[in-house]
Amino acid sequence: MLDRTVDLGSIKLKIGDTRLGWATVSFVSQNATGFGESGNPANILLAATGLMENRGMAIEKTSQTKIKLTDWGDGPIHVEGIPAKITLLSNPQKTKCYSLDNVGNRKKEVPVVKVNGNTSEIIIDPKYKTIWYEIEIK
Repeated sequence: MLDRTVDLGSIKLKIGDTRLGWATVSFVSQNATGFGESGNPANILLAATGLMENRGMAIEKTSQTKIKLTDWGDGPIHVEGIPAKITLLSNPQKTKCYSLDNVGNRKKEVPVVKVNGNTSEIIIDPKYKTIWYEIEIK
């Protein structure tokens, strides 16, 4: 992973390598109870995306900082999965993470690892074939 860590206070995010060197990541506390730092239960929707393109779309890199779309291609849209490490100030025994399908159903449990005492670490990865995750803190 690249050394791109963003410290949001109760959440730390370290983004891995992406095709164009950027990602968009959002965290939403679904019940407005925070992100587990206070010991309160929380449900968090995590969305992580990178490059989005149609099948057959052609992008030409014209310089280090510019690209040019040379063919729009056609659907369905393909979205780059983002590798990232999320660190939460939550009890790892009470924290679960799930990859979600396109309508919000749980697909697969994503491991939560205990680090530094009462802190949880979650690693998301393109292998989960999703851009959406649910983090549940009980």
